[in-house]
Amino acid sequence: MSDPKTVIQQLFNRLHWLVKLRWLAAAGVFAVVFGFSQIFHPRYSVLPLYAVALFLVAYNGLIYAALLFFRKISYSSANFLANFQIFIDLTCLAMLIHFSGGVENPFGFYFIFHVIIAGILLSRRAALFQTTYAALLFLGVAWSEYFNLLPYYSLGIASLELHHQPGYLFAVSFVFISTLYISAYMTTSISHLLKDREKGLMKANQQLNEKDRIKSEYVLHVTHDIRDDLSAIQTCLEPVEKEVIGSLNKLQADLLKRAQSRCEQLIRYVNALLDITKLKLTRQLTLEPFSLEIMIESICDSVRPLAESKNISFHVRTDLKEPAVKGVRIYLEEALLNLLKNAVRYTRPAE
Repeated sequence: MSDPKTVIQQLFNRLHWLVKLRWLAAAGVFAVVFGFSQIFHPRYSVLPLYAVALFLVAYNGLIYAALLFFRKISYSSANFLANFQIFIDLTCLAMLIHFSGGVENPFGFYFIFHVIIAGILLSRRAALFQTTYAALLFLGVAWSEYFNLLPYYSLGIASLELHHQPGYLFAVSFVFISTLYISAYMTTSISHLLKDREKGLMKANQQLNEKDRIKSEYVLHVTHDIRDDLSAIQTCLEPVEKEVIGSLNKLQADLLKRAQSRCEQLIRYVNALLDITKLKLTRQLTLEPFSLEIMIESICDSVRPLAESKNISFHVRTDLKEPAVKGVRIYLEEALLNLLKNAVRYTRPAE
């Protein structure tokens, strides 16, 4: 299932996208009407077209202000706002078509763009409603002009008088309406297919996160047990190293020292693994003060045996003005440790 907040945010972002498209549409109407009137000098006034364009600008400004003011709205409110905008856009487009030649205006097929937008933004039922409304608007303008219920505004380019030819009106109405519904069907089908795939991917991602959480919890429990066992081994080694149970020769003391060092190193690794696992589970970084000097000594103790085994000289020089810092020690320590180990690993042994 999709997160409701994510669905609302996606719809809210698309409403902003629709507002941006409307700014472009209003600018396009002004530019086309101005250019057309200057070139063809139509017999009818273009003031109604400018009035519709101004209404688009004003209404789009109100929608934009509402979206800025109501940043957090419910899904039903966002869905209503999307339906309302497309409804008003279709009405404005019908008025523009009526005042600029009716069925003779080729821009009438811009109804298809609004149907496609409805198929992307709305549910299948709502998109079908908007498609039907667009079809009724087109038929209303075309046949109202045919029966002289509405005045006809000629384009002024040629006297085709197509609005009085019933054969042409039937043909263009059939092609136009069938194109509208085919576009609506294809858009809604593709949109719902993509939404279903998105839901499937989100569900799979949630399952992966749950499996990762279970794995992290298992690692956390196992690491705790390993640390307890290592601490027990270290407790057993301490009295032997301090010769509480008997004296040691040089070789025995050296081997015991190495075992103690490796044991401390393993405990550090286990603690680091614990910190990383807790971080994955809580998703929170905890900044704590720690000593850079102690961290550097710990890193050197881990790298020095590897360097000595390859007969590589390993020296450390520090000049720390602020030996204590605040941060996530495990990340910094792991990064420096990997850098030094790689440096030693890919350095040729000294002869």
